[in-house]
Amino acid sequence: MRSLLRRRTRRELYSLVRHLHSASVFLFANVLIGTALYAIGNYQEFLDTTQHVMIALVRYLAIGAVLVTLVYFALAVVQMIVLRSFRLRDVLYAVLITAISSTLAIAGGILTTLSVY
Repeated sequence: MRSLLRRRTRRELYSLVRHLHSASVFLFANVLIGTALYAIGNYQEFLDTTQHVMIALVRYLAIGAVLVTLVYFALAVVQMIVLRSFRLRDVLYAVLITAISSTLAIAGGILTTLSVY
């Protein structure tokens, strides 16, 4: 009975980590797409209100990506401890996504503040 419970817990933990990984990739892709659209709009001189909406969207998506990736990283570490295996790919992925998304969130906040004044 105890072995079955452990196997089920491991399977659910693996599934949760996999779903968080997918959510993290989705949010990060949206952050990159939003940043690209902002850059294209800045080059083509979109209306100011459109630029404000784009940078606000990028900022909120980046904050969401950071939060989801941090939860993913924490649960991936728990999974590594439970499975007794270290996966460098997961650690590097979480660190890179968090660093890039945090930078874009801070940049979005700075650009929003500068554009208001």
